[in-house]
Amino acid sequence: MTVNCTYVAGYENYVKYWCKGNDWKSCEIVIQTNVNHIEVRNDKFSIVDQQSARTFSVTMMGIKAQDEDTYFCGIERAGRDIMYEIKLKVLPGICRKTWEDVVDFPVAFEGITVGSSINVSCKEQYEERTLMLLCRKESGKFVFYPQDIQKICKAKCNKTEIDSSDVTLDPDQEYYDSSTEVTVQCPPGSNPTHNIVKCVTDGQRNKWNVTNLFCAQTS
Repeated sequence: MTVNCTYVAGYENYVKYWCKGNDWKSCEIVIQTNVNHIEVRNDKFSIVDQQSARTFSVTMMGIKAQDEDTYFCGIERAGRDIMYEIKLKVLPGICRKTWEDVVDFPVAFEGITVGSSINVSCKEQYEERTLMLLCRKESGKFVFYPQDIQKICKAKCNKTEIDSSDVTLDPDQEYYDSSTEVTVQCPPGSNPTHNIVKCVTDGQRNKWNVTNLFCAQTS
């Protein structure tokens, strides 16, 4: 998580800091800029002052529930420091939409927490199937399982895979299920190299049983 703290002209060369605690008078400074104004890092925080933009940025890494607290963007000066209050609320980790080019989520879906599941369906261009996705936490990230969605949602045969502008298919549609037979038609004065083509299963995908299909002129 990164917080950008802005300041007005004239404070470019002042020390900036990130302070944790409810009271601005006694909060704990967890990181601050140095005289060289380059990025400063520790195990939990980093801070960098972008003087040309009059903004200093604080990044918190590995945020956990116990990090929920009040923080302050601070600028050190004589008298009372300039301080802006930031309240950090740590929400439960959730899984959000992914693989949107492969599956359809429920319309109102925003996300689910770890251990929860959601039913999704393969998109129109894939064989009809509903599957359950489980939200899990792995290596600090929140991900859906199973991960091999491309194998579970098997693509249908696509009309555009038949590379011939002269050919007309019957039925004429965008996608075809496995085992579907399609009649091939050509303009008057020509015949198709194959009268019927079929969508067949080949391992983890579907494909047409014919690769070279075109309309040949009749003599």
